[in-house]
Amino acid sequence: MHLDRNFVKNLSPSLAGLLPHGGIKTIAEKVGCQPLTARNAVHGASTNELVVKEALKALLLLDIGIRAVFEKIPMADIEKLREEVRLEALGAAT
Repeated sequence: MHLDRNFVKNLSPSLAGLLPHGGIKTIAEKVGCQPLTARNAVHGASTNELVVKEALKALLLLDIGIRAVFEKIPMADIEKLREEVRLEALGAAT
């Protein structure tokens, strides 16, 4: 996997923006680097593939948890929520 700073910078939404509160500190502790080093890597200011991989793993775990919650909600309710979100986004764009 080629996870250099340009790859990270071009992600939308940003990798750093999706991490939970304290995620950068947790990643830094896990890989054994300074929090500033991890912060720079997830913001695309520097290249540290190990940090970026850990950030992607953290997001994957979040995704698994989110999917587990949504699997318990009836599809009709999810579609209603999806429509509400779409309409709110259109209202915010005007």
